[in-house]
Amino acid sequence: MQRNNCTVLSFGINNEWEFEDDMAAMGCTIHAFDPTMNRNDYKRSDNIYFYNLGLGDGRAKRNIGMDDNIEYFQVDSYEHILEQLGLLDAPIHYLKMDIELSELEFLRDALRNSPHLLQNVRQLAIEIHHGMKGEGVHKQVPMAGELSPTSTFPLFWQHFQELHCLGFRLIYSRANLPWHEVLWGRPAVH
Repeated sequence: MQRNNCTVLSFGINNEWEFEDDMAAMGCTIHAFDPTMNRNDYKRSDNIYFYNLGLGDGRAKRNIGMDDNIEYFQVDSYEHILEQLGLLDAPIHYLKMDIELSELEFLRDALRNSPHLLQNVRQLAIEIHHGMKGEGVHKQVPMAGELSPTSTFPLFWQHFQELHCLGFRLIYSRANLPWHEVLWGRPAVH
């Protein structure tokens, strides 16, 4: 990323702005999304724009979160969000998401319906929520994931392979009990 010439999309803020503030200090333009914060759209600073919207596989209301409290929030597809922002053909230098299992909807939709838009993404950071019922919460994170009836590991594995086919390479991974944080990167196009 180049200082003062970078675009960041951040999905899932949860009132924790450190990452977005750091990117703004670098001069990046940040578009931050989270429908769970009970805030209307607003301009947080000169470089940070907040939207009361989540990421999914289409325009709809979805349950966001993995607990037993069912609450529905507005989500939209990656392609439609980019279109609304005027960023369909723009480079996205960093795409970050911590969206409580909605990352599966994003990956499925983007990889199936608009993989060309992922060609503009340089770095993709996702917190992977691999178990819908909290597998791994009370023990060490498994190396290959639990293959229980509610595990999402098999679904993620297929999408990881598709990201690899699009030129993404895993450059960082760490356990963030009970989940995993992963970062993929693509070489810059000159």
